[in-house]
Order: sequence, then structure tokens, then C-alpha cells
Amino acid sequence: MIRDVRTPLIIASVVTVLHLVLNALGQYGYFRDELYYIVSTEHLDWGFIDHPPLSILLLLVNRTLFGDSLFALRLIPALLNGVVVFLTAVLARDLGGDRTAQTFAALAAATAPVMLALNGFYSMNVWDVFFWVVILILLARILSHEQKWHWIALGIAIGLGLQNKYSVGFLCVGVFVGLLLTPQRRLLLRPSLWLAAGIAAILFAPHITWQIAHGFPSLEFMHNARFHKNLPVPPTEFLAGLLLDQGPANPLIWVPGFLLLLFSREHSRYRVFGIMVLVVLAIFMSQNGKTYYVNPAFPVLFAAGGIAIERWMSRWRWVRSGLAVLMCVSVLIALPLSLPVLSPDSFLAYTRAIGFNAPQMERGQEPPLPQHFADQFGWKEKAEAVARAYRQLTPEEQRECVIYADNYGRAAAVEFFGKELGLPPVVCSHNSYWMWGFGQASGKVIIILGGNQADHERGFEDVQVTEEIICDRCMPYENHLKVYICRGLKTSMHDLWPRLKVFI
Repeated sequence: MIRDVRTPLIIASVVTVLHLVLNALGQYGYFRDELYYIVSTEHLDWGFIDHPPLSILLLLVNRTLFGDSLFALRLIPALLNGVVVFLTAVLARDLGGDRTAQTFAALAAATAPVMLALNGFYSMNVWDVFFWVVILILLARILSHEQKWHWIALGIAIGLGLQNKYSVGFLCVGVFVGLLLTPQRRLLLRPSLWLAAGIAAILFAPHITWQIAHGFPSLEFMHNARFHKNLPVPPTEFLAGLLLDQGPANPLIWVPGFLLLLFSREHSRYRVFGIMVLVVLAIFMSQNGKTYYVNPAFPVLFAAGGIAIERWMSRWRWVRSGLAVLMCVSVLIALPLSLPVLSPDSFLAYTRAIGFNAPQMERGQEPPLPQHFADQFGWKEKAEAVARAYRQLTPEEQRECVIYADNYGRAAAVEFFGKELGLPPVVCSHNSYWMWGFGQASGKVIIILGGNQADHERGFEDVQVTEEIICDRCMPYENHLKVYICRGLKTSMHDLWPRLKVFI
């Protein structure tokens, strides 16, 4: 048994070690969402505007055990990347693949650039892929040799997965459609299926209750993100983005896997998965989703692709060996695009040399670095600039002062780094920060990070610019921010706060 999984284990271990080494080097800084997630652990609830609560609870456990260093924060993503690589090989085995299929499945999961990039920092996305692959393994076992415990475990995995990210619901929709359109529809009549659904519903119920109590704010958030944040992408560009996300060589694995799931008679019981992928793809394309949203569906394509390589190239071992080498070479080329192995200047030189331009996923000015890199720069410098403004206040003003930022990244950065700088409370009108309110802010003295000076002058009696923060490596809207000391709010915070709400 150990010999059968030895190669996938080695591949998974290499991926994990790669992350751990880069995390220890700490060449870049905290990612925007990581800071927001850290702050969210101090406001634990059954829901947040932009995500369910499980990833925050798990981060709180991680913080309690290991602290807030960059290495500690990214320990979970590093380990989960390796786990997902190994579980992809397990999925290939459960679909009927031998050691060759398992090796190619693990290698495809390990060399997918988007998988490496998303596991380079902490977010709900690292857990999302994990829950998807666990659910897919349980479904594969149900389709081949169901046992009651499989259904119970499936209900638990779906319920916890939904408490992490709503995309698990799209997986369930895709599987339901797949069952309806195949002979496996008989499973819809199984009492065990409804037992699994009941378990999942019970686990997810606290978050739904929270949504009801707060007027379903996440629906407003998703609507605004679709129409005002995410960049609409034509279907051809979306599919091209998927090719880029999964790596230049990996289509030689997942495309055959897709065909095997949809058309192979020998594996017809797993056609559900092929239909599921089509449904999930259609959902995200129709909703202006980002290409990486589809990433959790790819482990089943990698697993099936490993089987296709095993079966269709059984006589051409030299071709299989060449394909494995090609996949390893391709990931070496793509690695600097996924993980911070190069300095920013070296990265820009490298992308110019290979002619690479990162696809733009959000509206606004195109950043100099891809967003997953650009959002790791400038946060501590912002907090330090705010601290310099704070030290200009009199002791009486410092007692009255709060800090305001108009997006959660800036607010979380000032709150996280500001603890060591002695800064006062931070308030923000963006997403969950808005729900946490304005605290004891009187409006007499507010330090504002960012925004427009003319707008501030309309709202305050006195506005003083203290400095401008230059951050050429940041996202464009995070560069050239000004820090303002604003005195004498012309209206009450109670009346102003509802008008400041931004869910996007």
C-alpha cells in the first residue's frame, strides 16, 4: 500500500516544502485578504458580508497555536496544497486508476500555476479546493461501492464546505444535474442521500440564520461584485484564462480526462462528474466569475486524465515519460508567475522576456504586478504613515481620535500593524467592517487614509494633508494615497454611517 502511494506522497511533499521555504524567506509581505481575515478573527460570528465563517474560525485556531507571523499564517495553505495533491491521486485511484494514473494526477495538481498561487497565502480558497476534492472522493466511492458511512461523511463535508465558501453549492447543483441526466439518477431516491442533505443543511443552518437576521447582505455583496467589480470576460477569453491558470502542459492531462468522463463507456458511472464540470463552468461564466473560481473542479479532471494517460498510452512509455518531463519543465517556467521566487524588479524583467501579461480580472487600471503579488506590498508603510499623523495630534485630540479607511485592506493593515504603533481604533465602511460599526467615534478628530480631499472638506470643518504614500508595486488604487487629519465632522457619525456602506 505504501509503495502504491509513494510517488504521489513525494510529489505532495515537494510542493509543501516549496511553500514552506518561500514562506520562511518572506520576500513579499502580507496579502490584503490575510490582514482582513486576521482582524475578522476578533469579530467571530456565524457570518461575514463576503464569506461564511469557517475559514475565520480555523484561522483563529491557527493564530492561537502559532501566532501571527507570515510563516505561521501560511502554514495551513502550504500543508493543504500538499494534501490536495495527494488526494487528487487518491481520487484517481478511486476512479479505477493504477500507480501511473495516480502519479500523473498528482503531478498535474502539483504543477497547476493557479493552485500554487492560491496556496501562497491564507484565504477561504485554500480550504475550498480541499473540501471539493474530499466531496468528489466520497461521491466517487458512492458511485462505485456506496456504504452508509460514505453518505454521512458526504453530508458533513458539504455542510462544512458551505460554511467555508458558497461555491460548494455550485458543486452540488452540478452533481444534481449530472445525476438527473445519467442512469445514476437512481441515487436520488436513496434515503441515504436525503440523510446527507439533512446533515449538510443542519451544519449550514447557523449561517443561513445569520443571513436572515441581517437581511441577506451577502446577496447584495455578490450582486455588486458581479456588476461593479469583476471585469466581464467573453467566453473565449474565459476559457483561455482557464488554460493559463492550469498551466501550458496540463491540458494534455485534463482535456483527455474531461473526454473520458463524458464519453468513456468503461467509466460511464462517473459521467456525473463530467456534467458537473460543464454546469459549474456555465454558472461561473454567466455570473462574471473569475477564472480561478473553477479551479476546485479540476482535481477530478486531473484524476480522470491520469487514467486516460494510463490507458491510452500504455504501449508508449516513452511518451508518458516525455509528458512528465514536459509538465515539470512547464511548472518551472510558470513558477515565478505563481509564487514570489523573484524580486519585483526581476519578476517584471522575466515577464518582459517571456512576453507574459497577466490577465486583468477586475475593473480599473491595470496593476504593474499581478494582483496576487501587488496586494502584498505597502501595508505596513500605510500604517506607519498614519502613525506619523497621529503623533502630530495633541494628547486631548489623540483621546478623541479614530482612524478611518474606505476599504478593508487599508483598514485591516492599519489595525494589524497599528497595535505596535500605539494607534487608536480603526473604522471602515467596507464589507464586514461596516457591520462592526463606528464604535465610539465622535467625529471631532478623524485620521483618514485615502479618499478625495474635496470630499473630506465638504464633510469637515478643517482638513490637513500630512503626507502622500508612494507605493509603485501596489495595486494602482493603493498608490499615491494621502493621509488626512480631519477635524469637526459637520454631521453626526450616527447619521453618516448608513450612507457610507459599501458591500463589494
